[in-house]
Amino acid sequence: MPKIKRIVKEKISLPLFHDNDNVLELNTSDLENELKDLLGDEGVLAMESDDDPSEEIDESDPKLLAELEAFVSDDGHKRAKSDSTAHEAPSGVSAAEIQERISAYKSSIQILKSTQPANTSHLRRLERILQQLDSLASQVAKGQVIQPDELPPPPPPIPPSVTLCEPQNPPTTAVSDELTQLATDVKVDDEATVTDPSASPLTHALAALKRRGQEYKLAAIKARDSGQIPRAKELLSAAKFIEEMLPKLASGEEQFDPETDMPPPPDQFVGPVDEPEAPTAGESAAPRSPPHVASSPPISQIMMSPVVTMENVRLRADYYKALLVEAKKDPAESAKARRLVRILTQYENAMKAVEYGVTTFNYNELPPPPNCPPLSTLAVKHTGTVPKSTISASSSDADKKQRMVTLLKARQTELKTAALKAKETGNLDLAKTHLRAAHSIDPMIQSIEAGIPIDLSQLPKSPSATGALGTDGGSNDSTGLAYKGPVLTGITCDPPRTFELTMSTTEDKHVRQQVLSDQFREQAREAEKLAARLTQVGFGELAGKMTELAKISYASLKAVRSDVPYYFEWANLPQLNVNHDLAERKLEVCVLRGFVYPIPPDVAGADKLDTQVEVHLPIPSSDNPQKHSTEWIKHTRDPDYSNTVSLFDVDTKSRSFQFLVKNNRGLRASVFYSRGLFRSARLLGTANFSLKDLLHSATISPIADLMEGRKAVGGRLQIRVRQRSSGSGPQVIACRKPWLCLSFPKSVPPSVKHISPKTMLHETSGSSHHSTSGSRPSPDGHREHSPRTVVVSADNRNESVSSGDSRHHQSTYKLYSLTVLKSDKTQTEQYLRDPQLTQTDRDKYEHRLRVINDLIEGLQHRLLGPDASTQLKTYVNELNALADETDRKYRDAKRRGAESDMVEYKRRLELILGELDYYQKKSRA
Repeated sequence: MPKIKRIVKEKISLPLFHDNDNVLELNTSDLENELKDLLGDEGVLAMESDDDPSEEIDESDPKLLAELEAFVSDDGHKRAKSDSTAHEAPSGVSAAEIQERISAYKSSIQILKSTQPANTSHLRRLERILQQLDSLASQVAKGQVIQPDELPPPPPPIPPSVTLCEPQNPPTTAVSDELTQLATDVKVDDEATVTDPSASPLTHALAALKRRGQEYKLAAIKARDSGQIPRAKELLSAAKFIEEMLPKLASGEEQFDPETDMPPPPDQFVGPVDEPEAPTAGESAAPRSPPHVASSPPISQIMMSPVVTMENVRLRADYYKALLVEAKKDPAESAKARRLVRILTQYENAMKAVEYGVTTFNYNELPPPPNCPPLSTLAVKHTGTVPKSTISASSSDADKKQRMVTLLKARQTELKTAALKAKETGNLDLAKTHLRAAHSIDPMIQSIEAGIPIDLSQLPKSPSATGALGTDGGSNDSTGLAYKGPVLTGITCDPPRTFELTMSTTEDKHVRQQVLSDQFREQAREAEKLAARLTQVGFGELAGKMTELAKISYASLKAVRSDVPYYFEWANLPQLNVNHDLAERKLEVCVLRGFVYPIPPDVAGADKLDTQVEVHLPIPSSDNPQKHSTEWIKHTRDPDYSNTVSLFDVDTKSRSFQFLVKNNRGLRASVFYSRGLFRSARLLGTANFSLKDLLHSATISPIADLMEGRKAVGGRLQIRVRQRSSGSGPQVIACRKPWLCLSFPKSVPPSVKHISPKTMLHETSGSSHHSTSGSRPSPDGHREHSPRTVVVSADNRNESVSSGDSRHHQSTYKLYSLTVLKSDKTQTEQYLRDPQLTQTDRDKYEHRLRVINDLIEGLQHRLLGPDASTQLKTYVNELNALADETDRKYRDAKRRGAESDMVEYKRRLELILGELDYYQKKSRA
C-alpha cells in the first residue's frame, strides 16, 4: 500500500465535490487528538513505546540468557543433523564414483562401436545404462542421496575374440588450445578425486595412476609455456593414453600392477624416437600397449636419401606394401587400403620411369614414408656426364607453376578486357558474364601458388575462341560467338558424308562432274540467301562478302569440266542470331534423330525396334512439367524424328527460365520402346540436355547419351532447340560449314610473277616482311587464309570475275612456307609480350597470330592427310616457286639499296631453301 504523505494546513480539492463547494482545511493536531480518543490509554502507551528507540535492555537477565541457550542448542542440533545427512551421501554413492562409472560405460560403448560386426543390442543396452548414470549424476549434484543398490554395475569386459579397429593417432595440431583446456580439467580432477581409506588396493592404484596422468598434463602445460612444443606433444599423448586405459583397468579388461606397471614421472619419461606421430607413448606410460596396435615396417637408411634410385623407390614401395597387408587384415581399414593401393600405383609408375631413364617424371609427388624426405633429383649415371635434358624437379615445378600462373592471368586480363568492351557497347549482361568468369580465376591462381593442382577444364573459355569442329562433316557448327574474321578459314576439313559417299561409289567422270556442279550451285544459292537476309537487317559489309562468295561458286562451275583438283575447307558463314518466325513466349523443340540405340532383351532385333521420344520441360515446376511426344518410328535403331516439332509455352526473358538455363538444368527426353501388342511401352533410356548455350545462341543442337540413372546404356539422341532471340548473345554469329574449293597444284600461274614487293611486304607468311632493325611491322596488313597454292579466295578484293572474257579472270595466288610461318608466329608472340603495346595493336597482333595458327594447321593437315604423297609433291613445287619469288625480291632490294629488306629476304630465303631441301629428300625416299 503506498504511503500517504502528510499535508499540513493545505487546501485539497476533492474531485467528488463541485467547483462551487468550499475547500476543507485539515489540522494535524486535531486529527491526532481524535485518534487518541478512539484508541484509549493502552493504545497511546503502545504508540509511545514504539516511537521511543532508547529503551534499555538488561543483557544479564537470567530469563533472557536461558531463552538464548535453548535457542542455540536447538539450532546446533539441527545443524549437526544436516551435516550428518550430507556425509551420508558420499558414504553411499559419491559423485566421483558415478563419474568413473560413466567413463567406463563410455569407453565400453566406444570399443563396442569399433567392433566388426557391432553387437547392436548390447550397444543399445549400454547406452540406456549411460543415460541412467547421467540422471543419477544430476541428482547427486542437486544434493539428493543415491543408494549403492541404485547404481548400475560396471560394464562387462569386451570378449578378446572381437576384432577392434586401430586407434587413431593423437592430434598433433592445435596443441596450445588443447593444453589450455587440460589445465582446467586438471583442476576439476583434483577437486573430484576422493580418497577412501576403506577402498580396495585396485582403487588406490587407479587413483595413483590418475594422479600420474594429471602430472603428465601439468608437465605438458609447463613444456608448452616454455616453448618446448615437441615435448608437450609427447607428454600430452602419454596423458591421453593413460586416460584411455583407466576405464579398461576399472572394468577388469586389463591387469595393472602399480609396482611394475606404473608410468615413470614426467621428468623421466622418454618419448618415441622413430615415429613421433604414432601413439607409442603409451607403451612406456601404461601397463601394456593395446593388442590391436600394428607395428610399422622398418625404415632403411637408403630410404632417408632424396636421390631417385631404383633401390630407393623399391624400398619405399615395399614399405607401403607391408602397410597394405596389415590394412587388409582389418575390414574396418578398407579406406586406408584403397589409399595405399593408389600410392603403390604411383610407385610402380615411378619404378618404370627409373628403369627407362625418364627424366620428366615428377618424383617429388610420390608420398614419402614417415621421417623420409621426398624424392627430388634423379641419380646421375656413372659415365661422369650429366645429360643436358636432366633438370631438377624443383626447378621444373617452379617453372611449370610460373607458366600456369602466367596463363591464368593472361586469360583473366582477356576476360576483363572483353567485359569492358561489352560494357562500352551497352551489353551489360555479357559484361557481367565476362567479369564473373574473370573473378572465378582468382581461386585457381591462389591454388597454384599454394601448390594445389587444378582442373584446367574448368578454366573459362577465351571470349575470342572459336567453337569446336563438329563430328559430322556435313552438319553446321554454330559457335555462338560474334562473327569476325574471314569467311574462308584456310583450314582443310573432311567433305560431307553424302558427298564423300557419292564420289567414292562412282567412277563415271560425268557423274562426278555433276556432283561437283550441284555442290557449287547449292553453295551459291546459300550464299545468295544469306546476302539477302543480311542486307534486309542492315549488315551491308557481310552481305557483300556473301555476294562475292556466291559469284566465286558460279565462276567455279566452268572449271569443273577441266578435272581441277578440289578440296573442302571450313567456312565461317554469318548467321543471324534470331528466329523471326517464333513468338517471344515460345520455345521450339525438335527431336532430330537417334544414334545406335541398344537392343533390349525382349526385342528380337534391330528391325523390330519401335521407339518414341517424350520431352519434359520443368516449367512452370518440376512437379508439373510440360510434355510433348513424337510419333512412333518403327523398325530401326537409328530413327529420324525430324518431322515432329513441339512448342512449349515459356517466357524466355523470365527469371525462372534464366535460372533454369544458368544452372545446367534443362530438357529431359525419355526414349520408350514398344514390347508388342497388348503390352505397355518400356523405358529404353533418358537423355538430359543442358540449355546453357541459349544464353548466347537462338538455336542450338545438343547431343546427349542415353542414361539409366548414372549408367550409360548406349546410344545417343540429338535435338534442336530454338528461341526467338538470345538473352546476351551477339546479333550475328559464325556458323562453320565445309566449303568446296578448287586448287591448281600442277603449275604456278603467271600472275604470281606480277606480285609487287610492296604487296609482299605486308603479307603474314612466306612473303610477308618484318624489319630486322628493331621496328615493329604494322599489323594492319591484309592476309589471306588459304594454304593452297592457287585458291579462289572470297576475301581477295583484287579478284575480278568475268564470265564473258577469260582474259579478265585474274587471281592473286598466295604461297606459304611452314618454316616461315613458324618464324612469323614466334616473332608475333614476342611482340605481344611488350607491356607498352596499345590495346588496338594488341588486338591486331592477336588476330594475326590466330591467322598464322590457322595457316600452319592447314599445311600440316595437307602433309599428314590421306593423300599425303600427292600433297607433298605439290608442296615442293610451291616451295620452289616461293624460293624464286623471294630471291627476285632480294635482288630487287639489293638494287634499291634497302639493307633492312635485304637482310629480311635473305633470312626468309634461307629458311625456304632449308625446308625445300628437307622435303625433296623426303619425297625421293
